[in-house]
Amino acid sequence: MHMFDEQQSRTENESMMVRHGEPARSSCRSGYPLVLSKNNEVLTICSMHGGRRYRRQLMDMGLRPGMRIKVMRAGGGGPVLLQVGETRLGIGRSMAEKIEVVPAG
Repeated sequence: MHMFDEQQSRTENESMMVRHGEPARSSCRSGYPLVLSKNNEVLTICSMHGGRRYRRQLMDMGLRPGMRIKVMRAGGGGPVLLQVGETRLGIGRSMAEKIEVVPAG
């Protein structure tokens, strides 16, 4: 395993923590794509599908497995609008299809 792969693996393991350092309690078994969520739902990201570059882009936006997010707008066309902490983000529908979420509990 290369040093970069070890660092990537460590980063992915650390990203399974919720914002305040609590382990994510949800399992992806009952997960569904973010694009199917409803307005005002509070969700936990359980996984992000896609290549390394795609996952890095999401992580650069502050999205990681285990994080709680609030869906501000999901229905209709256009981007899915999220609130992550005090930050609001717009995620394209094709990106939202690759983010698997579960209801926050």
